[in-house]
Amino acid sequence: IALQDLDTDPVVDLALGVRNLDFGQLLGTSGVAVPESLGMAPGDRDLGSATIELRVRGRAANPAALSVSQKIDFRPPRQIPPAIMRLRREFIYGANDGPGPHRPIDVSPASPDFIALRDVPALFVRTLLLAEDAGFYGHRGIDLRELPAALLTNWSRGGAARGASTITQQLAKNLFLSRDKQLGRKLQELAITFLLESALGKDRILEIYLNIIEWGPDLRGLRPAARRYFGREPRELTPAEMAFLVAIIPGPTKYQSSFAHGTPGPGLRSLIDELLAKLRSVQAIGEEEYLQALGEPVVVAGGRPPG
Repeated sequence: IALQDLDTDPVVDLALGVRNLDFGQLLGTSGVAVPESLGMAPGDRDLGSATIELRVRGRAANPAALSVSQKIDFRPPRQIPPAIMRLRREFIYGANDGPGPHRPIDVSPASPDFIALRDVPALFVRTLLLAEDAGFYGHRGIDLRELPAALLTNWSRGGAARGASTITQQLAKNLFLSRDKQLGRKLQELAITFLLESALGKDRILEIYLNIIEWGPDLRGLRPAARRYFGREPRELTPAEMAFLVAIIPGPTKYQSSFAHGTPGPGLRSLIDELLAKLRSVQAIGEEEYLQALGEPVVVAGGRPPG
């Protein structure tokens, strides 16, 4: 690591390399157990290993302009844990975090709530990836290119203002881990993330994610969320309604008060409009569609647009 101009405009040049990082050994030396939820045999700690290279260059005062490159190679374990393998086919997901009750989620085409990835509107997928994981189809489960900017932004704001979890990391937490934010949980999450990427592939990861993530109290999955909030199927959602659903993903319970009267409050509406602007900037929607979406009242089912 090299630092320059510390008293004026700090410049950082960081190179980090880790070769053959064994995740089972990492957990063991950290005093962290292999998650029982993986269904591995007692004493089995083979979670695979990874070689990671990271290079960060730029000025600390401008996190968005940092030049970040990464290279990650993962060697899977001899045997993928049973709980990971079952995700390749139909399965029942039982959420156990937060206050109940929790209904089991049938992640299979037989369920009326299930939505196959091919049936998810392309614009919704684009909106989701722009907001949650722009590099989803290009990384190996973790995106270290987002981490330095997140850390510097959080440091400058004096708190956890920005995250850097990929969709695969979010799925690892939802499927296998508690909401505990201790370092040990993050190490478990890292190992599970690489296992998911190795065993499932991007499309299956995204399909499961869209069917199990939380969109409100005891509300999980895109199809139930579209029906609950707008009385529509996902294919019928407008761009503004898609942006609403994506905008509340980071805090689906927290945001409930923001639309309790039927329409998003100013803070939430600004997040929706920011997402619409991103869609316009990447040509995902045209100018006319963008302007129409900006002026569209987002009315949550049971609410009424302002007079």
